[in-house]
Amino acid sequence: MESMLSRVKNVSRRNRLTILVILLLIINLILITNLTLMTGRNLVGQIKSAAEVESAGIRTILFGFPLISIILGSIISSFTSKKRSYKERFINTSLIILLVFYSAMFVLEIRYLILGII
Repeated sequence: MESMLSRVKNVSRRNRLTILVILLLIINLILITNLTLMTGRNLVGQIKSAAEVESAGIRTILFGFPLISIILGSIISSFTSKKRSYKERFINTSLIILLVFYSAMFVLEIRYLILGII
C-alpha cells in the first residue's frame, strides 16, 4: 500500500512538472514569435536578419533546451538519492532543468518587453 501511495505522489509531481513545462513552452513560443526582433550576429560575426534570429530562438526552445536538459539530467540523476529508480530520478531531474531553462527564457522575454532591450 505504501509503495502504491508513493508512486501516486511521484506521478502527480511529474505531471505537475510536465504541465508547467508545457505551459512555459507555449508562452515562450508565443512571446518569441510576437516580439519584434532586431538583427543579430552569430558567433562568426555575420549579421543575421530578424527572421533568422527568430527561427534560431524557436529551434533553441524546441530542441536545444530539451537536449541539454536530457544530457544534464542523465548526469545529475546518477548522483541523487537512490531511493527511487533511475528512470524516475532522470525524468524528474530533466523536467526540473528544463523548467529552469524555460523560466529563464520567460524572464528574459518579459524583460525585453518591458525595457525594449535584450
